[in-house]
Amino acid sequence: MMNQSHDMIAEQKQIKKERGVFYFSMLILFFVLHGWNSFFEVLPAPVVLKTFVALQLAAFIYWLTTLILFKRKIKAAIFTFFSFFFFLFFDLIQTVAVTLHKNGIHLSEWTLLLVLLSITLAVVFFWSKPMQKLKAFCRALLIVLVIFESLSLIVKAVSPQQKTDSFLTAAPAKRHTGIYPSVYLIVLDEYAGSETLDKYFNYPNNRFLYSLDTLGFRVVKNAGSNYHYTVLSMASILNGEYVKLPAGRLTYADESYRESIRDIYYNKTFSTFSELQYKLYNYSPFPINGYPSKYTNRFLPVDYWLLLHPSVFDRVVESLPYFIARRLGNPQQLERLFKKQVLLNNQILDEVLAEAQQKKNTPAFCYMHLMMPHAPYAVDSSGKLNMDFLTRTGGTFQQKKDAYLQYLVYANNKVTSFITQLKKQTDGNAVILLVSDHGFRDQLHKNDELSKFNSLAAVYLPAGDSIRWYNGMSNVNQFRIIFSELTGQKLPLLKDSMVLK
Repeated sequence: MMNQSHDMIAEQKQIKKERGVFYFSMLILFFVLHGWNSFFEVLPAPVVLKTFVALQLAAFIYWLTTLILFKRKIKAAIFTFFSFFFFLFFDLIQTVAVTLHKNGIHLSEWTLLLVLLSITLAVVFFWSKPMQKLKAFCRALLIVLVIFESLSLIVKAVSPQQKTDSFLTAAPAKRHTGIYPSVYLIVLDEYAGSETLDKYFNYPNNRFLYSLDTLGFRVVKNAGSNYHYTVLSMASILNGEYVKLPAGRLTYADESYRESIRDIYYNKTFSTFSELQYKLYNYSPFPINGYPSKYTNRFLPVDYWLLLHPSVFDRVVESLPYFIARRLGNPQQLERLFKKQVLLNNQILDEVLAEAQQKKNTPAFCYMHLMMPHAPYAVDSSGKLNMDFLTRTGGTFQQKKDAYLQYLVYANNKVTSFITQLKKQTDGNAVILLVSDHGFRDQLHKNDELSKFNSLAAVYLPAGDSIRWYNGMSNVNQFRIIFSELTGQKLPLLKDSMVLK
């Protein structure tokens, strides 16, 4: 009896000593290491370390806050552990919400998260037993998972780097001019094709198309993207092939996103231009082997967003400044935040023109990815911030369409001016490929899923011979034709298809 009493007293002392920080710290370490394993080549160590420290700091502050409610450090730690499990692995909650919806239980992912947090809070609050066996199991499991992820990273670090394929099937032939032309790829994110603009926006886009025609461009009619998701679409453009996925894998699943990020990182286009001795420039949000990304945002998760996607933090972190500015009624701060997004596009345009002005002995390949007319549809047709739309807490679909069209017209003016200057800087001797990764993605008509694939495609060739570009072509064949034109090698074209699911 005395021994049992002594054991209970010792156990209670141990519980009081145990803060439980270990549990949520190890959970975050596992989460970050697992994410790094998924994108080992793409994510540099400093980015991973900064993300880890930020998450640990957030969890520690969360733990201190919940300590006010629970009074006991171990209870606050256990609640923090489960809370951050829900936050970090939010995709599991999304999957459950979708499954429940299919079975007639209509709960949003956010409502389900709130329910799970409420249940966890109640259980932990009224929990009185030590649960030493459960804690020992969790401790051992976390240690095993962290060791496994660490060993996987070590194996990847010492393994040979993946070899990047090329478009070329033979050694590149010498051009009769002795030098290849510079090539500029301009991607306008979410730019709808003229057929969709005419049909659903009552805007045939004739002025812009005429400007391109005047500048010597061949505009492809009924052009299409192969995917309506940017990352998959860019993987197919830059590799000249459809994204290869395991049997049974959903095309637009998160796993497919991860595969496509790696496909972009080791893409054939950069590899082939490097083989042709081009100087390469990456003005996109995607990291490419040897060429870091120019910018990042939550619409195209790269950099630390790759680790946070699709967690709760992916949804909250970037939106938080906008939310706070709206709640505080601070239109000036909102204006600064949106203006920053617009200035990024302008900065890219200016930097590319400055680079093109420098006369070089070697040709250049430049990939520009402009977030326009992509959401949030920041400016109107005159280039003024569309604050009337941006400050709305709600709005109709028609208002969204109007704001999108305003931004598209602004994009037309910016791109026309840019191309005019670019042709002047390069003496008209550069190839310019102007495409969109997909069209307007919102469902414009319930019976027309293909409208989101209808995109922009136009090409300027110094020699003016653009007969290879045909109406109805899709993005997967763009660089197959480009490299056939440049090298004289006849690369076969793929069937033009739009992947719906």
